[in-house]
Amino acid sequence: MQWTDVDSMLLLEHLLGDPEGAPVLYLLGHRVLAPAQEADFERLERAVRANGRAAMRRLALGPLSRDAATALAHELLRDVPGADGLAGLAEAVAGESQGNPFFVSELVRHLRRTGFETRGESVSLRDALNARLERLDVRSRDLLDLIALSGRPIPVDVIERAAETSSDMRADLAELRSAQLVRPSSERAYECYHDRIRVALVEQ
Repeated sequence: MQWTDVDSMLLLEHLLGDPEGAPVLYLLGHRVLAPAQEADFERLERAVRANGRAAMRRLALGPLSRDAATALAHELLRDVPGADGLAGLAEAVAGESQGNPFFVSELVRHLRRTGFETRGESVSLRDALNARLERLDVRSRDLLDLIALSGRPIPVDVIERAAETSSDMRADLAELRSAQLVRPSSERAYECYHDRIRVALVEQ
């Protein structure tokens, strides 16, 4: 919802406020909203209250507890050769992830690729991301930076103009998709696979 445009909000307001509408469950997810976006959400809530047949519930989703993150890391590491001998590895993954399940899976993916023999119990999310970035060629990395800096889904034609290249970018975008660094948000637009990836790239 943090990237919702005006037209989408009008459509949602209509759907949620329609007392004759079909029975549908809408799941609307968002990061912390800016004040203007919060006002849009309040409009949706007013439409639901006026409906009479609909209800809206807002749930705050925080990070996993340390125990839950450790249990998830244990589960993901269970079939990895060499992981059993490092008792604190799951705990280290949980600590570095700060309870974010996406980070837990990214760290385990990195450990699967790099191995455990000389690592001890040290894991780094920055190392995991940098290792993925180092495997990209220059063109793919430039495209990824452009997509990250846009801060929201960016149309392919805008990427082409910003990259100032006449080459066919489909192969480069396919490589970024297979690396789970970007994803299509529509038929002709792309965004970072996860906003945390975007934030890390912008910080770099």
